[in-house]
Amino acid sequence: MLSRFGSGQRPGAPVLLPVGVTEQHGLHLPTGVDDFLAAEVCRRTAVLMAERGRPVVVAPSVWCGLSEHHMGFGGTAMTSPADSGTSMRAGSGAA
Repeated sequence: MLSRFGSGQRPGAPVLLPVGVTEQHGLHLPTGVDDFLAAEVCRRTAVLMAERGRPVVVAPSVWCGLSEHHMGFGGTAMTSPADSGTSMRAGSGAA
């Protein structure tokens, strides 16, 4: 069974956490490509697991992180190192 986070939680089911920062890489890729790819990898993995009878939950994407090296491009979303670490620990259940 494939569940979205917050709907039909499955006890003991692994949670897939897509992590891909919203940042601009230049004119050759769309803003948010890292987030789009991470979410799609998790979605496809969840479908494969569900087809094999393994319940799984896909959590919402963590789309904001450390992107200082992309700040020269428009559309980049960034947070502080402390907030980024807090988000990762919360997403892993270690907060």
